[in-house]
Formats: sequence, structure tokens, C-alpha cells
Amino acid sequence: MRVASCHRGFTLVEMALVLLLLGVLTRAALKPYAAAQKNRHHAEVVAQLNSIKRGLWSHVIATGALPCPLAVSSGQAPRATRPGRDPVQPCRVAQGGVPARRLGLPGAIDDGGALLDPWNRPYLYVVSLASHAERGNARQPDWIAPGEASLVGIRELSADIVLCAGSSPLSCPTRDVTANQLAFVVFSTGLDDSATGVQSENLDADRDFVLQEHSVHPEHPYDDQLIWGSAAETMYWMLRAGWLP
Repeated sequence: MRVASCHRGFTLVEMALVLLLLGVLTRAALKPYAAAQKNRHHAEVVAQLNSIKRGLWSHVIATGALPCPLAVSSGQAPRATRPGRDPVQPCRVAQGGVPARRLGLPGAIDDGGALLDPWNRPYLYVVSLASHAERGNARQPDWIAPGEASLVGIRELSADIVLCAGSSPLSCPTRDVTANQLAFVVFSTGLDDSATGVQSENLDADRDFVLQEHSVHPEHPYDDQLIWGSAAETMYWMLRAGWLP
């Protein structure tokens, strides 16, 4: 006599329902994890940017000049001249990587020595190449050629980087200027690393940069994170260290 089994397999409909439920639960679990990771990365960028700024001030105090950005594409830093020596041109790269080794910064770096953000992309460092036409050596940028700031003098030093509240095909309108006379800007392009919307202004290699509130709007995204140093701040540290009379 055969005993009927009380066990049966899952039907396709039941399996589909189970998979659907697992998918919903997985998505629900991943959302808070993704948000937490995003917050961690944001906090890490803030900490690294502040560390970079301290490193730049330390370099100014030690040498009387800002360092050259690293040429990210080649991984080589342009050579700088010493005071009184003209044949070797100082840095001519206005935008590139943060020279982590030169500034003594901890963290991941690429093969060329540029400091990497949490998404393994180089922080972008932009320095003013402004040079006084009559004082000092007009062919050497005042902020990154050692000794040049002293030759130009505190009253004649100026910088050409502008921080803007919006993007513009031309220069930043006066009403939108957040800060001007900046000697340097350092920023991370964030998670999306895109040139969509106003973020494009930070990647177009001009002297204007945009600072806005974080936005995930598909048509107006913005997740760049920036720090900057004004000409006045840079001169303050030069004065403190005795590089300016």
C-alpha cells in the first residue's frame, strides 16, 4: 500500500513571489547603507579638504609660495625656479592634482603622487597664475614662484580666481560673486564626477568656479565640494613667516 506524501515543491508563482519579496527587502536594506556610505564619503572629503588647506599654508610658510599643481595626465609636477634664477620657468599648469607627498598629506595617491578622493579620483587644485606686469618678473606667476611675492610687494599682489553662485558663458556677474581675489581653489567632483549643469563651470579650465548647495535634481545636479584661499589669507601667512616685508 502506497502512502501519499504530504510534501510538494514550490510552484513558479510562489517562487516568483519569494524572489520579488527578496528584491524588495534587499533594496530596502541597501538604501540606508548607500545613504550612510555617502555621508561617510562627504565627511571624509571635508576632512581631507581641510587637511589640504593646512598643508598649503604650511608650504607657504616654509617656502613663501604655493606649490605647483601636478599635471594629472602625465603625473609629473612642473619644475619651479629658485629666487633669482630665470632660465627654468616655474609652474605653468594652473589646474591639476594636489601634490600629496610635497605637502605631507596622508591618504591614497595615484601613480603621479596626486591625492585621491573617496571615489579614487584626484582632487583638483587650481592656483592663480596672476603676474604683475611691472614688478618682479612678469614671466613668473606671483603666487607660485619662490621670492616673487616679495618682489611684487603686498600692495601690488592680486589674484584672479573667482567663486560664483552660478555659471555664466562669460565672467561671473557681480551680483553672483561669492568671493574673488582667490589665490587657489581645491575641489572634489563628488560621486557623479560629471560636467552636467553648473558643475561644468568647475571643469572648463577658466578662472571662475561655482559653489552651490548640494542637489540631486536630474537637471540641476551639484555635488562638488570646494575649499579656497584668498589672496589676503595667503599674504597673511607670508607676512607671519617673514616672506613679505
